[in-house]
Amino acid sequence: MGNKGMEARGNGIAQNTASIINFPGKELPSSYRSMILAKWLNNHWSDNDFYKLTQRAPYFEYYQAFLDKLFTRDKFLFRMAVLSDDHDVVLGWSATEGATLHYVFVNSENRNLGFMRLLVPQRPDRLTHMTKRMLKIWPAKFPDAVFNPFY
Repeated sequence: MGNKGMEARGNGIAQNTASIINFPGKELPSSYRSMILAKWLNNHWSDNDFYKLTQRAPYFEYYQAFLDKLFTRDKFLFRMAVLSDDHDVVLGWSATEGATLHYVFVNSENRNLGFMRLLVPQRPDRLTHMTKRMLKIWPAKFPDAVFNPFY
């Protein structure tokens, strides 16, 4: 889909030049899909005390099936920040559906550099996944959004 060159800035200092690439969930290439599933499943489980109460094996089995189904929705979109000269290097990504933010992930070494602004282009009105990190971000960045994991 779209490919837009952008430069993320942190503390007024230009960082690596990145491109934002978009894929509908149904058209996500398998190489990106594997990476996104691994990051989403692992980080959501380890950074959410509620899900950590569940047994690990059933969580991964059933939550992956849930995500597989979610990715097939008509308006489901992945936005990925990649190095402009090497699209195999993914700096971060988001999963949205219209004004719903399902998930946003930025690699730890690329946080606080402005990538989240590039990956979440509009203020979401709904958040469907919550982690300890998102609990801190939510009031500051998305104060009008509601949390609804059942959307």
